[in-house]
Amino acid sequence: MLNQAPRTDMEGENDPKARRACSECKAKKLRCVASREAPGVCHRCYQNGKDCSVPEARPRKRPSRLHTRMSHLEDMMGSLVDRFDRPQHPLPQTPINLAEPSTFNETQDPLTSGLVTFSEAEDLCRIYRQMSRKHFPCVVLPENVGVLGLQQERPMLLQAMLVVALWQDRPRQMALEKFYLRDVGTRFFVNGERSLDILQGLLVYLAWYHFNVTQSGQFHAYRLASLCATMIIDLGINKAPLRGVTQHELILNSQPTTEHITNRAPGFWSHEARRALIGAYIQSTLCSLMCRKQLPLSFTTYMEQCADSLREDGEVESDKVLIYFVQVLRMLNEVYHVFEYGDPDHSLSMGDDKVQMVVRALEGQLATWRTSLPSELAHHAQLNTWGDLVGVYAHEIGLHGNLRNPPVSATRVTIMFDCLANVEEYMKRALALSLEDMQTWTAFDWRQLTYTVMLASKISVAIDAMTADKESTARITQLDAALAQIYSRTQELFSMTNNPQGQANYFHSLLNQWRGIRSWYRSVFQKRNAVHNNELLGRGTTRDPAMFQVPNDSSTPGRGPPFTSLQSLDSWPEDNFGILPISATDFMMLESLGYGST
Repeated sequence: MLNQAPRTDMEGENDPKARRACSECKAKKLRCVASREAPGVCHRCYQNGKDCSVPEARPRKRPSRLHTRMSHLEDMMGSLVDRFDRPQHPLPQTPINLAEPSTFNETQDPLTSGLVTFSEAEDLCRIYRQMSRKHFPCVVLPENVGVLGLQQERPMLLQAMLVVALWQDRPRQMALEKFYLRDVGTRFFVNGERSLDILQGLLVYLAWYHFNVTQSGQFHAYRLASLCATMIIDLGINKAPLRGVTQHELILNSQPTTEHITNRAPGFWSHEARRALIGAYIQSTLCSLMCRKQLPLSFTTYMEQCADSLREDGEVESDKVLIYFVQVLRMLNEVYHVFEYGDPDHSLSMGDDKVQMVVRALEGQLATWRTSLPSELAHHAQLNTWGDLVGVYAHEIGLHGNLRNPPVSATRVTIMFDCLANVEEYMKRALALSLEDMQTWTAFDWRQLTYTVMLASKISVAIDAMTADKESTARITQLDAALAQIYSRTQELFSMTNNPQGQANYFHSLLNQWRGIRSWYRSVFQKRNAVHNNELLGRGTTRDPAMFQVPNDSSTPGRGPPFTSLQSLDSWPEDNFGILPISATDFMMLESLGYGST
């Protein structure tokens, strides 16, 4: 198009097409103003005698946010429907009082349906209070709130609490879980409900999802975390509220209006909503790091302000610790992005000197964080184990590229030794906990333990191939002893459940995993052990072969599926955190380094 009708500032305000710049002004990135002297020509082109033409409009092809959001929700809905229609495990034979209602009614709940009695629900709520206080203080149940109040104000939260607190009674827990998931699906996907009640229930269910997902369920957890993040945004509690009390705000709070206006801190939602925001950030961050996927809910300064305000208000004792969890997760995120752990090929282009410099900077951040802890939190078990996890995670980079890019870097070997030192600190703190504390660990606590064990096992094999000295052997022995203790703890926890014969259970799955890891790295060491023994025999000494003896299969409890040995890296589980490649390449590289040579 060449000429257009005369344009004025006023016309440009009302006509979208009139706002488009001519080719000359657009090329020079100047404002295009219509000339008052010549119609259809801009002022600049008229003065300079240029040909004033407006380029043809090219409509932008940008994805619809609504379409993208709906596709994301449909995928999550499909995963939930799959769990409704095709359970991962067969339902057990249940007593008549556990039978599900023939017709589902939204007014029903586990109490009115006869799945649990009122007194049992009260006991389970007390159990949940202890669980959340120790391990997930983002959904707090006040002492003065009973089952009746939860039925009326927080029915979905009540259902989720009953599901996770009944972990020792697996058949009844499965019946409660199916009821809860069906209710969530109806309310969220069918009726389109969005409420703090549904959000809190999902956060509780996700925190202890390992009780209900017996196999590799980290991707299911990631989908649930994404669902929580979506609801946070839909409810608007990821941003500061507007001035005054709105209807939307009242929906988020079960308190009466007058009480809410008096108690709410200016610029923030209720304490419950603030805790839910932090809980969603914690869970979505851990899920994204666990799956090495994109973060569903990004950090904002408002989150930190919410955590800080909760610490200052001190409504409950556990509010004082949330700000430090947020800070730990920020460090974990920084490690993830600076070392590009999301890259499946681990093709980081950073040189060894820069890697070492970054690792030292991260160590300094972690040390500063530890010194910032107040005296009453200096020995907080969960905070300190999460701090150890940051150290482990930051030093994982030492493993990347060592086996695939020989010769081995001395800098990376040093970082791997430091990684094992952090693993030792983590395991020392974790195993210092009582069995009572570990039995109600969240799914993320167990996943952290699994991650450290897997990482330490692979680093031990790599270090032994490179050095095979007394220090590496001592660390391997310590790892084996710690893993034996972890195995014993897990076996005790499995024995505490009334799991039906032959039915899968998370703790039984862990037992198989621990035994598989021990069997794997011991079998690799046995190849190297023959070479070491020959060397030591020349000096008149021998290496104790009992150190590498694989435990008997009879140590696994009879209940649950049979144990399957990890014959090679091809048989490692898919949820390997991206640190254990699902191919035999590592074995080939170990052989090239002299592993198994005679």
